[in-house]
Amino acid sequence: MAENQLIIFKLGEEEFGVSIQDVREIITVPEITKIPDVEDYVLGIINLRDKIISIIDIEKKLKLLPDMNTKEKRIIIVDIQGEEIGILVDSCNQVLHLDKKNIDDAPETIVKKIGANFIKGVGKVQERLIILLDMEKLLGDHIVKTIPNNKTTTKEKVSKKAKKSDKK
Repeated sequence: MAENQLIIFKLGEEEFGVSIQDVREIITVPEITKIPDVEDYVLGIINLRDKIISIIDIEKKLKLLPDMNTKEKRIIIVDIQGEEIGILVDSCNQVLHLDKKNIDDAPETIVKKIGANFIKGVGKVQERLIILLDMEKLLGDHIVKTIPNNKTTTKEKVSKKAKKSDKK
């Protein structure tokens, strides 16, 4: 019997789930530094143990109505292709073991008509429905791509230029 282990979080009244394998940690909301000229769902960046992490307002990204409750908000740090990204959620309330037989495919009308290919499926737990998200498809456009054939990435070039100017 195959099982998925999921982190369950809420956005408004809706429950969502992500694979526990994608989650690095869950933190309270620290001060977020705003970044100019980014999409409206990018809240900014935080410094988490000397690592700069982008924070995404997943309610805005999913085009949901925002929840005004701020007391239980959390940031879930997910790892997508080796890069950590934070997603702001209204609350993060449980770890759930869900048998694959209790997961249905996302309705075709949702996936095809509105292009919600980031929905892996819908989990059923008694009377609850949990929308299962594919974080790589949802947040993949925020990943810094490296250039193949061992060419220097933009990040590395900036770092090398900074080191050269420090030596002068």
